[in-house]
Amino acid sequence: MTGIINSALFVLIVVSLLVFAKRNWSRRRFLWEVWREFRPLMAIEAASLAAVTFTIFIFLQDIGEPFTWGWYSLLSDHASNASVAPIVVSARSNILTLKLAGFGIYVLLILLIPLLVECEEGYFRKGRETWRSIVPAAFNFGMMHLLVGVPFSIALALVPLGLSLGWHYKRTVALTMASRPGIPIGIAREIGVRAATIRHALYDTLDLLWTLVAMVWPS
Repeated sequence: MTGIINSALFVLIVVSLLVFAKRNWSRRRFLWEVWREFRPLMAIEAASLAAVTFTIFIFLQDIGEPFTWGWYSLLSDHASNASVAPIVVSARSNILTLKLAGFGIYVLLILLIPLLVECEEGYFRKGRETWRSIVPAAFNFGMMHLLVGVPFSIALALVPLGLSLGWHYKRTVALTMASRPGIPIGIAREIGVRAATIRHALYDTLDLLWTLVAMVWPS
């Protein structure tokens, strides 16, 4: 039964990503615009945040319930990201066709990251230029990941990432307003969202690339 459900989730993910890619084909230039903004210092910052996330995750996992629970644990022996786990399972399959499909969709997911995280940044960051609004938005950002089946430990561990992205957004908006007097606040906020999107995309890209290396590395 678990195999059937995971297969159904994989098909759903494939269809969703292909439809999303088709609808955003006209914005493919945006992907390159984000990638070319990646910088070594940003990568170091992203790696540091990933280390913080992993440390908090391990600490909470060691505590046990309820931090280890996520709805995906109903389908597997542990909670995981339902939007990624079925792809990984397919990529590790002994069936060549399924393995190739898994790797293909995984690569497509990596390529679409800037467009996917832009939606999140527009929702959780835009218009929040004070810590009074940034902090709860960062918490909600972490909790939002519960929807894809991750355990509470990961959801809480992602709050520091949300705080970092909120700070970058806030800083970029302030610097834009200061350096370009008279600029409409709406435009400054769009620039802030772009700055947060770039860092979020880099974080997720490194995370998925690390998982990809783990998938292809001989066990």
